[in-house]
Amino acid sequence: MSGVRRHAFKSIHNQDIAEWNIYAILNVFQMVVGIILLPVRLTLLIVPNVIGWVFTKLLTFDIKFPINYCSVQLEPSMPLWRRKIMFFIMYWFYRMSLWGFGVWWVEIKDLNTKKAQKEKKVASIVVNGPHQSLIDGINICCLDKPSGFTGVGALPELNRPFTGTFFQALEYAWVDYEVPESRTTCAKAILHRATNPAWEDVQQIFAVEGTTHSGNCFAQFKKGAFLAGQPVQPVAMEMPEWIDVLRGNLTKGRKKRRGAGWAGWCYDTPMWLIFLYQLTVFWQPVIIYKLPIYYPSEEEKKDAILYANNVRAAMAKATGFEVQNMNQHDGWQVDYMTVNFPKLNPTKFALYGQLLEEKYGSRALNKKYVRACFDEFIGLSKGKCQISVEGEILNFHGFVDSKLEKVNVKK
Repeated sequence: MSGVRRHAFKSIHNQDIAEWNIYAILNVFQMVVGIILLPVRLTLLIVPNVIGWVFTKLLTFDIKFPINYCSVQLEPSMPLWRRKIMFFIMYWFYRMSLWGFGVWWVEIKDLNTKKAQKEKKVASIVVNGPHQSLIDGINICCLDKPSGFTGVGALPELNRPFTGTFFQALEYAWVDYEVPESRTTCAKAILHRATNPAWEDVQQIFAVEGTTHSGNCFAQFKKGAFLAGQPVQPVAMEMPEWIDVLRGNLTKGRKKRRGAGWAGWCYDTPMWLIFLYQLTVFWQPVIIYKLPIYYPSEEEKKDAILYANNVRAAMAKATGFEVQNMNQHDGWQVDYMTVNFPKLNPTKFALYGQLLEEKYGSRALNKKYVRACFDEFIGLSKGKCQISVEGEILNFHGFVDSKLEKVNVKK
């Protein structure tokens, strides 16, 4: 937990503006100038997506897709030839729509050996991170099968206008996180699709962090994609600011400090600001790293958390990203502190939710409980980042850990 320079879920734009540094000056300038071309950029964003949506509706007009959130879909509903056409159309119209967000081209770095590139082995599961922006979907350009992909979606996504059509056509496995049976069924569906010949032409793709952040690290990798115990294809994406690309500043230090910069989809950033930035940015550089397929050991096959953490470590080593043991609970904490304690530095009060979740289980933490713990901690510490409890000096993480431990002992 030491050595963290920047909280993974804390955006950087407020700091830039407060310092009025080169990033603030150039980003504000480009957003002001970019408003002139906003109608053009919006057109580039919307029109290809709408056309792609129309083609998708036409290609699937006669197919009734099952809403399989409590049952395993044994085989795809869409014929392979039709799926290939749909993916080709969806991919290129999506790629054109990202011109509206300033993604003029994408740099792909294949980190496989020349021998591995020639062998062209394919993993049925693709895991990607960091999940940091509105354009992370561009990582589909690293898929190895022309018949597209599928994944796992939260059930409410099914009913969303527009995007729900795409997810349904891709035949996502749906999950209702409030229903234990649905979560169990989803794990079975992932395994079935990774091993059954009926799904061999379709890769599963997972944003394994399960939430978005600043892009300066790899946060917790959720275990869902690793439950099947199958080989995975790791894909990492870096989104440096064009300012740093032109300055030749693409160091590990820059990743650690800035991540995706103003494009970072953090919990304390208004959605309108992220959207406006992406529509007015002169150029959004994107670097995608395609790593070697990771084959799990027998121990990793039996322990999805171990498997997830080891894949994350391998991705960090290969790409220069840091690892932070944080998850969405740290994001909610940043949001709460931004509103109620704006003068406090979230890094000094980091929760490190991954460590607590792995120790006590995913159900031990919830937003209301963590906020109540923080209010109590601040009251006892008088705004300081450490307190003494029964002769022991505790930071906020240690304070919550001690409280959960007492609850666990009582049980």
